[in-house]
Amino acid sequence: MLSKRCTAIALTSLVLACSDPQPLPGELDAVLLSPHGREGAASIEVDAVIHQIEAPSSTVVYSDIIDGRTRVILVARSGTHLTFRFLAPDVHRPPDVRILEVASPANELRSGLDGYRVDFAKVQ
Repeated sequence: MLSKRCTAIALTSLVLACSDPQPLPGELDAVLLSPHGREGAASIEVDAVIHQIEAPSSTVVYSDIIDGRTRVILVARSGTHLTFRFLAPDVHRPPDVRILEVASPANELRSGLDGYRVDFAKVQ
């Protein structure tokens, strides 16, 4: 009876350990995907404090931490996707983001944000 309980406890512990991986800090790329294709600028709120925020040479990035969240402003220098890279506390669980505003390449604010999203990819 005792050995069956020990076996059950050991198996349960093993399943729990395998199903919830330890946090893995690392770099994530984030890209704004738009139903209109390329955009001119965007304001994004990240529901976490993130660090080491960078952008490729085609994008200018500004950031500020406000009330435990990170506000990221992206401005396109050329006709590429708006993207940024940052150090994440866990690459398996990207932070929640909220797209606040988007402007077209002609600097006109988009009237709605339906169809927009931010995709994340682990930097290899």
